[in-house]
Amino acid sequence: MNAPMSLTEAVEQQLASGSVQLPVYSATATRLQSAVSKGDVTTAQIEDILGQDPALAAQVLRVANSSFYGGLSKVSTISNAVMRLGQKQIMNIATLTAQRSAHATTEPALKALMERLWQHAVGCAIGAKWLAEHAGCKAVANEAFLAGLMHDVGALLVIRVIESLRSGENSRVSLTGNVVMEAIDTLHAALGARLIRHWQLPEALAEVAANHHADHPEAGDVIGQLVRLSNATCRKLGYDLVPDASIRLSVLPEVEMLGVRDVTLAELEIAIEDGIAALA
Repeated sequence: MNAPMSLTEAVEQQLASGSVQLPVYSATATRLQSAVSKGDVTTAQIEDILGQDPALAAQVLRVANSSFYGGLSKVSTISNAVMRLGQKQIMNIATLTAQRSAHATTEPALKALMERLWQHAVGCAIGAKWLAEHAGCKAVANEAFLAGLMHDVGALLVIRVIESLRSGENSRVSLTGNVVMEAIDTLHAALGARLIRHWQLPEALAEVAANHHADHPEAGDVIGQLVRLSNATCRKLGYDLVPDASIRLSVLPEVEMLGVRDVTLAELEIAIEDGIAALA
């Protein structure tokens, strides 16, 4: 008689079969990132790209006018939003809002998990960008935002596969106890890198996803260090699939590598909490 299949094994088998439909990355966000990365895109071109996806454009304006980004007066056009916040900031907002829909689920057993994953992604994105701006790494702030947002997309993929398994008939998969978290913990880093490469996003993002749980941060990987420290801060604050309020941020190696002071760590916690409240 065959032994029961673990959830981790079932997820791996499902992925190996090639039958899993990978999450789709926003075509509009892809075009916008490509245009902005070239460095010669105009405000009119950005407005035109977002204009091809009215729903996304409306969400970008809503976020641009949120308390987190808002100025003294509201902006009513993408052009005005670009003038206020800059091209890369608008690109980040578009990516953030496009990714929100990827974290929706109709499976009640997974809904709370998906919501916590989304809060974690937003918190890590905001935290990594904020850290870059306050730790002498401002030149990579926007890249750190995207890396923070994308670092755990492997967990999103694992949950999507589990969702598929739950909908299938005659499933031999058990979802009792901590088996879901075990599957996520085991698989999400490698699968995150795989998904980012499937989306044809920058390789640096895939490397961060693959290595953000490595035993030690790489000395030259500033973006990776920013994401790892932001990730730990989110976990300490409770914005994580496995929160841990006992984490001592000041003793982490990333703090020394980035030259972050204790007061900056305290301000980082506030920035993440404010950002999640406004955007997640």
